[in-house]
Amino acid sequence: ALQWHTYVLLCCRSMVSAEAVRAIYLPVGNPETQWLYGATQQGYSLRFELPASLLEEHLVFCSVYDRASFPLLPSLQVERPSHTLPPCGEDGFWATRIVRKDGTATRPEVLPSVRVTLERPSRTALH
Repeated sequence: ALQWHTYVLLCCRSMVSAEAVRAIYLPVGNPETQWLYGATQQGYSLRFELPASLLEEHLVFCSVYDRASFPLLPSLQVERPSHTLPPCGEDGFWATRIVRKDGTATRPEVLPSVRVTLERPSRTALH
C-alpha cells in the first residue's frame, strides 16, 4: 500500500491545487500523453463522453485501481463516444491516458472535451 494516500488526495482535490495533485499523482508522466484521474466508489461506474472526432485521432485508455494501487480494471480502451465501464468492486481511483494514434504529442486542449462522471446503476438494472 505504498500509494495509500492517493485515494484521499483525489477525494480532497478541491482543497489542494491542481498542480500539487498532478505533482503527487503523476510525478513523472509521459510528456506526450495527457491524463485525467479521480476517485471512484464501490458500486459506481465510470462513464465517458467524448467527441467521435477525438477517437479518430487518439487512443483513450482507462485503468481503475483499488486503494492499495492494485489494478481492478487494467488498461481498458474507450472505443465509443459514450462508453460506460463495469461497476467498481471497491473504492479506489482511476487514471485515463490519451495518446495520439500517429505517435506525436497529445495537446492539453483535448482534455476539456473528455467528460468522465461516476454513475450508480439504476435500481431497475439491479433486479
